[in-house]
Order: sequence, then C-alpha cells, then structure tokens
Amino acid sequence: MDQRFWDNGMWRKAIGLLEEIREKGIKLDRQIYNSIIDTFGKYGELAEALEVFEKMKQDSIKPDITTWNSLIRWHCKAGDLAKALELFTEMQEQGLYPDPKIFMSLISRLGELGKWDIIKKNFENMKSRGHQEVGTIYAILVDIYGQYGRFQDAEDCISALKSEGHLPSARMFCVLANAYAQQGFCEQTVKVLQIMEAEGIEPNIVMLNVLINAFGIAGRCEVTQFKW
Repeated sequence: MDQRFWDNGMWRKAIGLLEEIREKGIKLDRQIYNSIIDTFGKYGELAEALEVFEKMKQDSIKPDITTWNSLIRWHCKAGDLAKALELFTEMQEQGLYPDPKIFMSLISRLGELGKWDIIKKNFENMKSRGHQEVGTIYAILVDIYGQYGRFQDAEDCISALKSEGHLPSARMFCVLANAYAQQGFCEQTVKVLQIMEAEGIEPNIVMLNVLINAFGIAGRCEVTQFKW
C-alpha cells in the first residue's frame, strides 16, 4: 500500500474498502491479505490486523506461516505478549511450525519480563508437537538464558539436546561460553571450552575471542596458557 495512504490517516477506510470488494464477489488471495495484515501491524493497528485476519479465514483462505509471523511479531513489538502467545499456540494447533526468528522475538520479550516458566512451557509444547528444528530452538534458548544469567538452564539445554541424540553445535557452545565471559566467570568459560573439546568439536576463533574477553573482564591473563 502507498505510504501516503497511511500517513494521511486513510488507513481507517481500508477495512471498509476491503468489505466492499468482498461484497462484490471479488476474491482476494492470500498474498494480498498478508500484505494488508502486515501493514496494519507495522502501523500499530493490531485490532484492524486481527479483523482482516478473521475475514481472511471467513473467505476460506488458510493463513500461512507469513500470516502468523506478522501477527505474532507485531503483537510482540506492541508488548501484547498474551495475544502473541495465544496466536503462537493457535498457529501450532494448525500444524505450522514457528519461524525460529519469531520464536526468538517472543522468548526475548518473555526473558525481559522474567517469564521463564512460560518460556519452558512453550518450548515443551513445541517439542511434544514434534518440531523439526529442535536443535535450532535449543540454540535460541541457550542464547536467551545466557543473556539473562540463567546459566544452569543454558547448561540443561545442552544436556537435554545431547540426551535426545543431537550434537550441540560449535555456535551453541560459543554462545554459552560468551554468557559466562560477559560476567567475567573465567573458570566456567574454560569449562565450556573443555566440554566442547570433549565432544570432538574443535574450538574456533570465536571461542578464542570469548576466552580473551572473559579473562580481560576478570583482569587476568591466563588465556595465553592455552594451546590451540
């Protein structure tokens, strides 16, 4: 839609125009509906976005991952996490798996509010539904837990991933190590390195930088003792 249309406040007529088009029997496709929903969300008109969403379903057009992503993303941005979580659950009930970026956005906001129980509940629901990108989701959780100092939870994520037959990636170990490094926890950072090596994953330049950062924050220089 034209930027001037929205800047002039004409968006208020969009719903009416949409209804007129439908009454004339002109079919709107999924792409058009998605575009309208996303534009409403972008401008903070979430009630209108949801109204178009309902009309979309009334027209027997099944929302796709793009539809759900838009609705969840803009509700997260607006701070309406309750509705975002409701949409997140409804999307999965429709057999669609969330985009990792959307999951990241949602749990980041929940992390800011300390809603760890809700994060765990939603993750367990995703696992029980057979989410195919469980490794990616675990990596996101490790990142979020680390950012907010939930180190034990981050370690549990790696342990759980291994118990399910998935090999943690080098990036995941680096994320966990960096979480410790930011707090100057040298011993824990080194421990992650040792676990990484024990798993047969060769430390990379990112891990080296993480170690240097950890010892630098702690005002120590032992990092030079490591052999690479």
